[in-house]
Amino acid sequence: HRGEEAIQYNEEALVIARELDDRAFQAVCLANRVQVRSAGYGQIVETTPDAEEALRLSKGIENPQLLALTLIFAGGAFQWRGDFDRSLGYLHEGAEVAERSHAGFLWGSAAFMIGHANTAKGNYEEALRWYHRLSDYASAAGDKFWIARAPNIMGGVHLEVYDLDEAIRLNLEGDEVAHRTFPWPEPRGHSLLKVGLVHLHRGELGRAEEFLGRAWALLEGDTWYRWRWHVPLLRARGELAVAQGKHEEAWTFAEQSLEMARQSDSKKHVARAQRLQGEILAARGDLEGGVRLLEESVQLAETIKTPREVWLGKAGLGKVLARMGKDKQAEAELSRAAEVIEAILGKLQT
Repeated sequence: HRGEEAIQYNEEALVIARELDDRAFQAVCLANRVQVRSAGYGQIVETTPDAEEALRLSKGIENPQLLALTLIFAGGAFQWRGDFDRSLGYLHEGAEVAERSHAGFLWGSAAFMIGHANTAKGNYEEALRWYHRLSDYASAAGDKFWIARAPNIMGGVHLEVYDLDEAIRLNLEGDEVAHRTFPWPEPRGHSLLKVGLVHLHRGELGRAEEFLGRAWALLEGDTWYRWRWHVPLLRARGELAVAQGKHEEAWTFAEQSLEMARQSDSKKHVARAQRLQGEILAARGDLEGGVRLLEESVQLAETIKTPREVWLGKAGLGKVLARMGKDKQAEAELSRAAEVIEAILGKLQT
């Protein structure tokens, strides 16, 4: 977790690998660059070309673990940036290569991100299937990195479909397990954030503030993967501020979340921050401005095909349009929201 030193040594190694025309070590160094700069600093846009070049180099080398690594890193970049179908192609191939070469940790990385991509696409059963497989692997292998993350990622699926009792149970478990098994704060930050969101959905604003505050206090503990939960934590604090009637504070948090999401090109989180901004403007009484931002959020969600964001954006649009007396438009938006819910429901068995 000493990012600057890691970058320095890796860049020196890359210079040597290029002088020697050693394709394997060039691929390793480029993959290291992706790992350190993305994990430590959220530089996803900047390192995506390195991920693609590392993959190109590794395909000409008989090293299955290196190929698995570069496939998974490329898939992870596209998953975060909202290109989910492209991401899943790389991740499934990476998972297969990792499994054949008995690279357990790499297989876990692929399973983790395959679950994320399916969650974003509204394929919640498939996401849970991969998360359960990851949890089973982690327990069998004693892999504490994934043991610390398994409960909260499963809890996230339950949170997305408003199964709040199971969401809070899993995320409280995730906080306890991560506290016991993992030295860095990132998995605990995710768990506490989600517990706070459960309380917010229940209207328990004091408890929501408590858990979001506990997550916020962990931000200074480490930079590694902090951006992944800092972006949604800012938005959650904005949602809480809206519920408390603190519209200026809510806008500040929404702007910060949007800025961080754009820096890392997380289109899903951009859409969520825009939706929050639209809700804030509507709460202030600026209905036209609220409609504009909600429409932008929905348009982006439809582009990247994240149905939950379409559902919530359309529902928000319907409510604001109804307040404006535009009943036919409101009905159309709410009907579309209901259709998206039915489409999500149609994929669920549990």
